Amino acid sequence: MEGAIGLFILILIGILLIPIFITSSTNSKINELKSDVSQIKNYLKQLQLEHKKTEEQSFTSEKPAASVVHEPEPLKRPIIYEAGPVFEVIQQTPMQQTEEEETEDIIEEMAVPEIIPVVIAAQEQHEEIPMYESVQLEAPVEKIKPAEQVYFKNLSSTGSKTNFEQFIGEKLISIVGIAILVLGIFFTVKWAIDKELINDAGKVLIGLLSGTILIATAHRLSKNYRAFSSILAGGGIAVLYFSIYEAYQSYHLFSQIAAFAIMILITILSLILSVFYDKKELAIIALVGGFCTPFFVSNSSGNYQVLFTYMLILNIGMFCLAYFKKWNLINIISYGFTILIFGAWLANSYDITKGHNAGGFLFATFFYVVFFGMNIIYTLRYKTKFAALEIGLLLSNSGMYLGVGLFFLSSIHEAAYQGVFTISLSIFNFIFAYLFYKKNTVDKNLIYLLIGLVLTYLSLTGPIQLEGNYITLFWTCEMIILYWLGLKSGISIIKNSSVVILLLTLISLSMDWQNNYLSVTVNKYPFFFNKAFITGAIVIASLFLKRKLIKSDTDEHLLWRILPTTFYRYATEIILAILIYMVGFLELQYQTDHTWRIPEFSAVILWLYQYIFMAGLLLYSFKKKPLSLQRVVVIVSLFLTLLYMAANVCIAQLRNLHLTQSSVGLLYVWHYLIPLFALFNIALITNFVNKNYSVKSSTFKYTAWLLTTAFVYIVSCEVIHIWVVCLHEPGFSLWDSKAKAIKIALPILWSVCSLALMLIGMRRKIKTLRIISLSLFTLTILKLFIYDISNVSQGGKIAAFIILGVILLLVSFMYQKIKGLFIEEENNHTQNNSQS
Repeated sequence: MEGAIGLFILILIGILLIPIFITSSTNSKINELKSDVSQIKNYLKQLQLEHKKTEEQSFTSEKPAASVVHEPEPLKRPIIYEAGPVFEVIQQTPMQQTEEEETEDIIEEMAVPEIIPVVIAAQEQHEEIPMYESVQLEAPVEKIKPAEQVYFKNLSSTGSKTNFEQFIGEKLISIVGIAILVLGIFFTVKWAIDKELINDAGKVLIGLLSGTILIATAHRLSKNYRAFSSILAGGGIAVLYFSIYEAYQSYHLFSQIAAFAIMILITILSLILSVFYDKKELAIIALVGGFCTPFFVSNSSGNYQVLFTYMLILNIGMFCLAYFKKWNLINIISYGFTILIFGAWLANSYDITKGHNAGGFLFATFFYVVFFGMNIIYTLRYKTKFAALEIGLLLSNSGMYLGVGLFFLSSIHEAAYQGVFTISLSIFNFIFAYLFYKKNTVDKNLIYLLIGLVLTYLSLTGPIQLEGNYITLFWTCEMIILYWLGLKSGISIIKNSSVVILLLTLISLSMDWQNNYLSVTVNKYPFFFNKAFITGAIVIASLFLKRKLIKSDTDEHLLWRILPTTFYRYATEIILAILIYMVGFLELQYQTDHTWRIPEFSAVILWLYQYIFMAGLLLYSFKKKPLSLQRVVVIVSLFLTLLYMAANVCIAQLRNLHLTQSSVGLLYVWHYLIPLFALFNIALITNFVNKNYSVKSSTFKYTAWLLTTAFVYIVSCEVIHIWVVCLHEPGFSLWDSKAKAIKIALPILWSVCSLALMLIGMRRKIKTLRIISLSLFTLTILKLFIYDISNVSQGGKIAAFIILGVILLLVSFMYQKIKGLFIEEENNHTQNNSQS
């Protein structure tokens, strides 16, 4: 019994001290309101001074000599100057006028009595003062008696000191007094119990009578002492709660149902009183008592349906209260108690064998809907701003429900409905977002938050419900739909989410490649008609479509003005090119490895694919694309062309395999396409350089050297391969055939190439090509006398020397024939430089 008494005292004191902490939180708001009132009063005083100056000027001004009779203008509507702007400001302020007793006093201070007599006199004489028209009231103001004026002056002259004294005298003392009174009643009852003067029923009856008397007294004093009466009512409610608790738990005077019903009635009474007194402290007491009621009358039966049904009814009551009052603390307490009780049941009493998953999911859904409405109902009714606290509660409610719902559904039909659950949440939020978007009065923060939740749930549907490639396909479709909706609706957050989902799509696609192409598979995928290739092709097609949508976008920036739209379009084109390359590369690598199982052939096919892809990319970039993009593609293609040395290694390995093993067959023929497309790329790059750069520019000179080197190397490699394949004899070393080709075929080839470069350089007057030609001639001669002369047959030496000699004589003859052209060209160039 002593433990129950101690618990009673602690809880009672805690509940009675709640108003102190709650009331102190409103002091900052009151001070802000006071500063606004003082500013308005100064403004009205300034208007009064201007009005007096205007009157003095009108009396001192001279009348005109010749009076012309004018018809008097119609009298304007009598204007009342009595604190009009103050009341307009008050009407626009979304706060409750009677939230605290100090607020009522401050509103009375707003009367600003200093100019009231002047206003009344002006109204009686029907004077017009146009400068005051902007502050007129729609309804006339009654005359204020001098006594009332003095009262208002005294009231307005009081400062923060008076309010502090009022807080101590009217608030703090009354709170301490009611606490002492309740404790006195408690100790009186305890003394009577110790003396055995009353029985168990008498004990409970005293408690009920005490609580009733306190509430009745509070109601009696509510008209003139609203703040004090609300504190009395709170104490009476606390006494009633614990009286019923003791009657059921300690004395067993009531059945569980009766005690439960009485406590519900007390909770309803508390809510009614909180609305009547406009005091959220009473609502807090009622709410705390309401959530504690099931535990006060609990018999440990574990019937969660009854508990959650009661909690649902209580939360619906808080929802109705939220429609009238913006008491965020009530929402937080209700939300916190619900999470605490529901989480405790989930952690301690949840049993899947008893069907708790379906029941728990149903109650979680009801709670989610109630708290969803509780957080937005006041904003919708009064068209106020959706602040950070409401945003946090709404996000927390959505996140909690998503996690709990997925937990319950994971044990229902093997989680088959988890995707349906997330898409349903997306549709639920989309309905409200669409309805609110149609209304211009709803705060945009709430609309954007709901749209964000829609996109989040929609994006989570794929990973939750689908597997593997289906997730990528889902996100791909979502990416296009969201960007299209963003363009049509003009809501930037939808387009921004499409940018984020593009990243998720690329990550998911890379995971698909890892699982399908690079992991061990039992059954081989068919050519192209497999899930990996089809998924990649759909992503590529979606990016083509998104590229067209981006072109039609008139916004200059995305991602809250961080990402320029033009840059995003170029980035999309680059990503598209990379995806086309990767999808084809991985498919060819997989198919060649699993079909022919010849690594050398797979390498040759992949090199062929790269040169074909680069040729197509060059042609695409040259078709009405920006010069900067063309330069990037040309640089990449030039780099790939210079890598022909690595491709030639793979070709040589396939050639050797072709000559030593009959299993290769016609697969070696595929390699001829590699030098063909490589030379085609060189031709495209050469055409680009000729169109965009002068022959005397450094870019032209460097590119000419690189392209000529690549051309000579590619042709030389292919000549060696043809020589070896055609002249190789079985039983001899492949290296001997290759060495003969290097010593005999290459000097002839290089001499022909040098001659061709010289002819082109002379015909087009390109000095760089002539220098390259002479350099190649020099290299050929050095190679001939240093390397080729040894171990070559007599016929081969004769052929090499004769051909090289003839070519050198032709070059010398052409130089002598057109020597004057070069001299004239150099002289013109020198004269131009001197003149400049």
